[in-house]
Amino acid sequence: MNWILAKLDSLASALFAASFGLAASQLLEFIQQYRQRLGGHLAEAQLAFRATIENTTYRGLDATARQALAVPQQDRITDLAGASNALSDANAWVLPWKFFWHIDFSIAGATVPSLVVLELA
Repeated sequence: MNWILAKLDSLASALFAASFGLAASQLLEFIQQYRQRLGGHLAEAQLAFRATIENTTYRGLDATARQALAVPQQDRITDLAGASNALSDANAWVLPWKFFWHIDFSIAGATVPSLVVLELA
């Protein structure tokens, strides 16, 4: 009976190590694609903010109403720019930690890593 438990423990350890290795090998690619999406979200937020301030989107609103609409947009731009700058300034050893510290789950959920597909010939 101890032999079976030892083999199951060995199998569980091997599966854990293999899954951790696969995840770690794809992390930097995932971060790269996340950064690209983050830049797109930042540019889109800046464009929406400018359109709100310049009165091209909400033409019927007065200046105080447009300012009230612009405050959450400015906060979003600040958050996205802070995350983008933190990831840009990080070196290879700090990058995964900065990524997990500044992650935006709505962007990360839409990021699809290109997994390495091994073909057997």
